Amino acid sequence: MKYFFISPIVIAILFCLANKPEVKAQTNVEKSHIVYQKKDIELFDPIVNDRETRISQVIQVWNMFLQDNNMSKKDPRRLRFKEFAGYTIDAIETYERNPTDIGGQLPSNVNSHILVASMITKESSVDSTVVGKTHNEVGLLQIHGLALAGHDPEVVRNNPSLGVLLGVRWLAVQIGTCINLEGYPKQWTDGSWLGPLSVYGSGPQAIDKEKKRCREFGFAKERIALSKFYAARIINTINDRL
Repeated sequence: MKYFFISPIVIAILFCLANKPEVKAQTNVEKSHIVYQKKDIELFDPIVNDRETRISQVIQVWNMFLQDNNMSKKDPRRLRFKEFAGYTIDAIETYERNPTDIGGQLPSNVNSHILVASMITKESSVDSTVVGKTHNEVGLLQIHGLALAGHDPEVVRNNPSLGVLLGVRWLAVQIGTCINLEGYPKQWTDGSWLGPLSVYGSGPQAIDKEKKRCREFGFAKERIALSKFYAARIINTINDRL
């Protein structure tokens, strides 16, 4: 049997890293929202259609995201939350009212804004200047390739409104992709998002043409769980005020 000596300095460094406040906070959030995935919590109840309330709730999601990660109250990202939330609701309402130019439409009477807001925390950490390392993804929803709809990536990176619009459009397109394979669900539920989210994040590999369905990947389930985690906290905040 071989024994390996680990320097006390290395052990101390590892201990410090494991106990950094931001690492602990993120770990706790990850564990918590996975628990919510298993709970009977409806992301879509109560339905919110009022524009100003939607904007307010998107901002709440992003503030919770920064708070959970122990970010400063003076974090410069907060300065653009209201602006970005407005762009997000504009994009959602656009594709709730009308299908995209290549098909696919967001479901109406569904709290899509909570889902999209939580997607933005995972995709870009609510920073419109971020460029992805894998495919040079850009924008708050980190899009690339066909999702850019012919737009120059740098133009999209410098235009947060366009970036959100194209990202939400691409999500709507994938809803159309899955509906074309499986048919429209009798009732839109949390699970109805899993196929579209999987295709949004993984492209063609999430499409099973033989079985005529969209695959449901783990990261999509985590996106829904995270959204429910935020939604439950918003609902609790509302109840506390009553």
